[in-house]
Amino acid sequence: MRTETDAKSILDRLGAGEDFAALANQYSQDETTRSRGGDLGWFTAEELLTPQLAQTAFSLQVGQIAGPIATELGYHVIQVIEFADQPVEPDRRVAIAQARFDNWLQPLMYTAVIERYTG
Repeated sequence: MRTETDAKSILDRLGAGEDFAALANQYSQDETTRSRGGDLGWFTAEELLTPQLAQTAFSLQVGQIAGPIATELGYHVIQVIEFADQPVEPDRRVAIAQARFDNWLQPLMYTAVIERYTG
């Protein structure tokens, strides 16, 4: 959603019993998942573009809905459908390993103090 007000309105409608997939199909700004009712499919935490979405998604119980979650992409409302141990395809393993490394390295880079001595 583009605004927090829009996301809160969707949360209210979900609380009143409206269908998540139908609302996502109608209001989602994500053109990749809109036609699937907002379904992201199976993913690891490292595969989500923003850490706050991953943290929220993996802290919910099945069936729970959370939001609005603000990111640089807008406001998000998420629902966990199911958790499962799934095999990861070989072509995704490299990307996941790189994302894990980047997630580990990035905070270190921001807090590092680098001094150069020329002599």
